Amino acid sequence: MELEEKIKAANDHATSPELLQELAGDENTWVRRAVAENPATPAKVLDQLAGDVCMVVRANVAGNRSANPRTLERLAGDISSKVKEHLAANPATPVEVLEKLAGDWKSYVRQCVAENPAAPYTLLEKLAGDEHSGVRRGVADNPAAPSAVLEKLAKSKISVIRQDVAQNPAASLVLLEKLAGDEHRGVRQGVAENPAAPPALLEKLAGDEEPRVRKAVAGNPATPHELLERLAEDPVVRAAVARNTNLPPALLEKLAEDKSYNVRRSVAANPTTPEELLARLANNRGRDVREAVARNPNTSLETLARLAQDKNIEVRVNVAQSPYATPEILEQLASDKDEWVRRRVANNPGTPSKALEKLVEDEDYDVRLNVAQNPAASAGTLVRLSNNEYIDIRAAVAGHRATPAETLEALAKDEDWRVSRAVAQNPRTPSLTLIHLSADKNEDVRTAAQKNLAERGSVEKTVAGLLEL
Repeated sequence: MELEEKIKAANDHATSPELLQELAGDENTWVRRAVAENPATPAKVLDQLAGDVCMVVRANVAGNRSANPRTLERLAGDISSKVKEHLAANPATPVEVLEKLAGDWKSYVRQCVAENPAAPYTLLEKLAGDEHSGVRRGVADNPAAPSAVLEKLAKSKISVIRQDVAQNPAASLVLLEKLAGDEHRGVRQGVAENPAAPPALLEKLAGDEEPRVRKAVAGNPATPHELLERLAEDPVVRAAVARNTNLPPALLEKLAEDKSYNVRRSVAANPTTPEELLARLANNRGRDVREAVARNPNTSLETLARLAQDKNIEVRVNVAQSPYATPEILEQLASDKDEWVRRRVANNPGTPSKALEKLVEDEDYDVRLNVAQNPAASAGTLVRLSNNEYIDIRAAVAGHRATPAETLEALAKDEDWRVSRAVAQNPRTPSLTLIHLSADKNEDVRTAAQKNLAERGSVEKTVAGLLEL
């Protein structure tokens, strides 16, 4: 099985327990990382990976909800703060472990405990008094924080902590009403953004003197339709209304005809705008409006194809980088007269091989570089670019996972050390080539090759190989 196939299988939740067990013993650290993160990985396999030499593998186990309590308890003694952070954020971590981590010397570990929805009341109460404001903010953000703790934090002198409480859906109605009268506009804005804020409170905040508070009400999906219609009459917040994902169809239609291009652009960017309305907006005179249509996931392929022929470069650029553009659209744009459009096509992972092969010969340096960096580039395309005159392009080929082994071997001998280093960092580079590079005259190349071999679990092989040279 090729490396890419192994990583894909290690990430797949449908992979069999037997195969995950086999992949957990793979010499490549990227494969083991993926297995450690996969929630489908059996608990006994995760327990095995909890002792991995790679810190990222252990951290992924620490964050995996499928790990058994004993495994998570063992990881609480890990020397890595990154492992402790993942452990502190994991809802499956035993309470005793969370209590231990709540006293960790590193504030971010304590903050992760504070943000954990499984943290018990007593622990959140303790952390609400932590000396570090980031930890207290973590508690204020936690949807599991009890009312008494949130009420305590709502009295904080630090406005962002009060704002965090105001945005928390767990905040009581009484507390939200109190915070809606806060002297700091950011706190009132937090209440206005809260999806749990009752209609009466949103009604009150819709009359706030601060535009950002009224805009927050206008953007809140919980705001009643009648109130949204009233707010749509306010020119300062009308664009925010147009971005609301809970707009009634009639209001969305009305705002699509607004004289302000900013409002029309907001309708065009709204993910709930239907494709028929987007098709109409694609004819709008405002360039920004047509750009927003090109980016909207609801835009039909027919409209996207029309925008691919737009007279404006920026509109065509947005089509060229769209993940929804068809191979036919991208192939057409690969011949665009403007290099910015062709650069986006060359960078789009959805671009077909035929178009990428054509762009190999493009006169623009950035176009060719983007082709070399595109994950969809074929082995044949990369081989053609491997002899490019520019160092950065050869280095991009050297670091690409689809570059054939023979090409990597040739690039390992490149006259520029940056190309050799890219080969040394590539997880697809043959071990024998890495062994040669681990003795390179350049320190960066040597270090990269040695690290790559070590991550494969090939330290002994490296030594043996060097002795044979």
